[in-house]
Amino acid sequence: TDKPIKFLINTHEHEDHLWTNYLFNAITICHINCRKKTLEGMKRGTNPFQNLFFNVDFSGWKYVPQDLTLRDEMSIFIDDKEIKIVYVGYAHTTSDVYIYLPDEKVVFTGDLLFSPPCTPFALMGNIQGYINALESLASLDAEVFIPGHGEVAYDRKALYESRDYLIFVRDETRKMIKQGIEDPIKASYQINLGKYDSWINRERIVGNVARAYSELTKTRLENVNQILLEMVKYRAKS
Repeated sequence: TDKPIKFLINTHEHEDHLWTNYLFNAITICHINCRKKTLEGMKRGTNPFQNLFFNVDFSGWKYVPQDLTLRDEMSIFIDDKEIKIVYVGYAHTTSDVYIYLPDEKVVFTGDLLFSPPCTPFALMGNIQGYINALESLASLDAEVFIPGHGEVAYDRKALYESRDYLIFVRDETRKMIKQGIEDPIKASYQINLGKYDSWINRERIVGNVARAYSELTKTRLENVNQILLEMVKYRAKS
């Protein structure tokens, strides 16, 4: 479009979705948890991924706090067209929102949807919340789902496939716990991915299992960066 960009919505707190906010002369909007994470990044003043992903060009990264925040949902009206921004709770992260255009029946899902064969990722969020969020998206009166990563979906198949993957992770993790395996990293190597083995970023099983362990055992997940490093190792070995 050649029209000016008036509003820029960050769908969640991950840096690949907010580090370029400063390049747009627009009002920025996000969930309150996303802005908190942005401010934490500013205070830290360092790139948390620089020593994890050596082959990525991070030049130009910058944390800039958003202008407006929401807690549950809000609407923007432009020429009588409604744009709904809805918070789903903990899912992919702690700050996920989707953008729903009811008149057009279009949903911008952010990273709530990684269209298969992209693998969902819940390390910084909540497995069950993620499952619930995908089911909520599927219940909308919509015909087009624009994902954070992957191909645009014109039906609900991608939503259900992503949900089913997360259910698989949860159920397989429960089996590992019942077998007495206490280390989620070890468990992730023992899980047979089956049909998900060919999906992109299959190493996310490590982070997803770590999150599932935390939920199922009701323990705090420590050192996310270490788990990210374990994902890099998993990818190198597979």
